[in-house]
Amino acid sequence: MKIIIILFLSLNIVNSEIFNIRDYGATGDGVTDDTRSVLKAIANCTRNGGVLYIPSGTYVITSTLTFNTNNPFTIQGDGMNSILYWQFNNHLIVLSSGVFSIVRKVNEN
Repeated sequence: MKIIIILFLSLNIVNSEIFNIRDYGATGDGVTDDTRSVLKAIANCTRNGGVLYIPSGTYVITSTLTFNTNNPFTIQGDGMNSILYWQFNNHLIVLSSGVFSIVRKVNEN
């Protein structure tokens, strides 16, 4: 089963530094595995807190995205145009601690 994750507007931005996953090499073309780039952006974002920004695109994710931090952070996207395309059978997002925005799962038809 493949699941599409759509990211909606964020809540409670504490640190305004923005970590755009494209700046870390993510392509968002729906074909390329963007997992490594997204994990690098997450690591930098959660180090001191900030905004993990997922711009318009379809980002293929092939392993769990772990947020291990005590710093507040936000995940922000461009609504229905920011898609994490989940291509594995495990948890997509694991939070060790921290705060992030609402994430809504939409099953692919």
